[in-house]
Amino acid sequence: MPITYRIGDATLPPERPAMIVHVVNDVGAWGAGFSGALGGHYLWAEQSYRAWTGRALGLSSWTWSPREIMLGVGHLCAQRGLPSRANPHPLDLDALDKCLAYTSILPTTHSIHMPRIGCGLAGGTWVEVEPLIRKHLDRHAVFVYDLEQP
Repeated sequence: MPITYRIGDATLPPERPAMIVHVVNDVGAWGAGFSGALGGHYLWAEQSYRAWTGRALGLSSWTWSPREIMLGVGHLCAQRGLPSRANPHPLDLDALDKCLAYTSILPTTHSIHMPRIGCGLAGGTWVEVEPLIRKHLDRHAVFVYDLEQP
């Protein structure tokens, strides 16, 4: 299936069942970028990330809403550390490749919603990331959101 691009908020997907996926770091920091918006809507998503003790590059953690039927969040650990002058591009493409391969096992009945993962604070580019999404999620309905026209 092709990727569908939308203008809007990736934290509020209209389809169900839906999985919101985003890139997280391997040091346990939360609240900057998309994770801040996600945590603002779904405290349970933030709590599950903070409770995730096996966090390592290339691994994913999945959690489902305790209140809303058929809505989940996938934390894809593909960011090495935090962005800084010494680490301006912390996105690890090999780790993202592994995380997306794991994401592909979701039933195809689940739509997948995301911002342009890895392209904000993680320092990646959509030219690098989009082919990985197409490679692994070609059987799923994938929706990529921009807050405004790119």
